[in-house]
Amino acid sequence: MNYREAQERLRAMGILMSKRDGRIRLNYSGGSEETAYYTQDLEDAIDAGGRMGRSRQPMPNWFTVKPPQEFHRNLTKQRLAARWASADE
Repeated sequence: MNYREAQERLRAMGILMSKRDGRIRLNYSGGSEETAYYTQDLEDAIDAGGRMGRSRQPMPNWFTVKPPQEFHRNLTKQRLAARWASADE
């Protein structure tokens, strides 16, 4: 596997891989310098990146979390009250 293929595979796992002056840097997407891993060997980078990708907990998908039912009831009441107020004017 070459560098570009490894970079694409790790990116799909949420790991960013960059190369500068013969050093390969791995880090989580949005990770700090404290979580970065440096190596000069591509095979080591692939193995370490795979371990990093598997060890990371998946982020919750906030878009699928439904608000409580009470939120919907209150919103409906507010909308109806606004309609009645505008109809009376």
